[in-house]
Amino acid sequence: GLVDEADAIGCTIYYLDTDADSFGVMGTTQCLCAPVYPYTATKAGDCNDSDPGVNPDMVEVCNGKDDNCNNIIDEEDATGCKTYYKDNDDDSYGLTADSKCLCLPSNPYDAANDGDCNDAVNTTYPGAPELCDNVDNDCDNLPISFWACA
Repeated sequence: GLVDEADAIGCTIYYLDTDADSFGVMGTTQCLCAPVYPYTATKAGDCNDSDPGVNPDMVEVCNGKDDNCNNIIDEEDATGCKTYYKDNDDDSYGLTADSKCLCLPSNPYDAANDGDCNDAVNTTYPGAPELCDNVDNDCDNLPISFWACA
């Protein structure tokens, strides 16, 4: 007495999609003649079926979750990321030419400031006190005055 019941010839595979984001949960299917809630998605890949803002079509955002279901949370270049510079000497200044856009700092990309002229010495960075050591400690490209060190 049933009409077009599950697994009828010519049925379509529908995935469980409780959050109605058009992506269903892999391995949770029914073969139906028409979608019936919660089996309404024809695409699989949803990694969080309780959040409609999480599915393979989403753009990754810095928010502590895997928005695009690629098994990486807040990956590099996610929306809302900040530029962090590589800082090998931990002086809070990194190399201008070596940066990554990250949601959170991650060693060695953990400096919010760039312009370090010697990233191997932590006493050399923009604005550092100039020492009488024949090194441009403050990264200003100016020679050390003889009179300043006399």
